Amino acid sequence: MGNKATITSKLEDAVELGTWIGRKQAFSLIAGRCSAADAECIRQMRTKRSYRAVGLNWDKFCRERLGISRATADLIVRRF
Repeated sequence: MGNKATITSKLEDAVELGTWIGRKQAFSLIAGRCSAADAECIRQMRTKRSYRAVGLNWDKFCRERLGISRATADLIVRRF
């Protein structure tokens, strides 16, 4: 039973991560640049460590899923 709860928790984490990625992409598309909403999405993914749900560290997640460097992602969050 504990294993089922762990799998469910990981699935929920992955779904939440997908939601934040989708929000970030939508805000980026609409704004055409970094907005406060875009920065908030990145901050949430970093703070909650949601990127771990896809088996990546923060550096690889930024490059592979967000399409920006880790330094750029951290700068966006700092400026926010």
